[in-house]
Amino acid sequence: MTREYTQLVRQLAGLFLVAQLLSGTHVCADEQPAIDRIEQLKGRVSRDAETGAVDQVSLARCRVRGDDLKDLSSLTTLRMLDISDTDIRDEGLKFASELKSLAAIDLSGSRVTGPGLQYLSELPRLQTVGLRGVQVTDRTVRAAAGLRLIRKLDLSRSRVSNRGLSFLAAAEHLEQLVLVGTSVGDPGAAHLATLSQLESVNLSGTRITGEALKSLNAGNRLTSLIADNTNISNDGLEHLKGNERLKVLCLALTRVDDRGLPTLNSLPNLETLSLSGTKITDRGLEHLAKLTNLRELMLNSTRVTSAGVARLRGELPKCTIRW
Repeated sequence: MTREYTQLVRQLAGLFLVAQLLSGTHVCADEQPAIDRIEQLKGRVSRDAETGAVDQVSLARCRVRGDDLKDLSSLTTLRMLDISDTDIRDEGLKFASELKSLAAIDLSGSRVTGPGLQYLSELPRLQTVGLRGVQVTDRTVRAAAGLRLIRKLDLSRSRVSNRGLSFLAAAEHLEQLVLVGTSVGDPGAAHLATLSQLESVNLSGTRITGEALKSLNAGNRLTSLIADNTNISNDGLEHLKGNERLKVLCLALTRVDDRGLPTLNSLPNLETLSLSGTKITDRGLEHLAKLTNLRELMLNSTRVTSAGVARLRGELPKCTIRW
């Protein structure tokens, strides 16, 4: 074997290794047991398109419990982990304390109740936590609020109480909060007034009234408010008046009618508006014509007519109207 041939073989081997990395097929020896276990559990592994490193793992709806996840601690580049709708309990989260790159974890529908969140408390990049449908207690909310960089929190269809929301005052970086289908009412919303970074809230199917908007929109900070199927009425819209940041407003199945729509004229940057299932008529549509930045309008199951919708389409040619 000549020296030139040996050098060529080495170069080709090096190029092959680079190709493996770029294609996402290169696997560190330390990661292989974890990947094997994920495949055994019928989970999915995704890799970064540029580096080939494991960055996402989904075990949603897989038969996962106990020590099944202990090998995942070797996935040091993991950014997103979905273990929703599994039998994982609090102690099963021990492995997660090693995942220093983890930015998002979905525990929705799992058996986690709160104590396990302590294993996530020191993760320097964790910002998104999904707890939809878990057996949330006030202690759970307190633990979630203790995640120092948390920005997105989903507590929908959980047992979170008005008092439990008081613990969120510690979540000073919280930007998005989902409370769909909970028993939260105006007293709970009042606890959120101090969250200066909060800009997106989904309270659909809760017990709030228009009074809650006074707390939620403190300082006109909201960019998105979804409050379908609540007791918000015309008077409550006054608490949104003058908000130039609000882009999404969903009020389907609320008590809003034509009399409340003039207030919406003070929301100049509104892009998405849902009034489906309300009692608005063609008379109310006249006020919406001034929302020139509107791009999507939902009017299903209202009292508007085809003639009224046609006129509004003429006034707002860039807006998609569904009715």
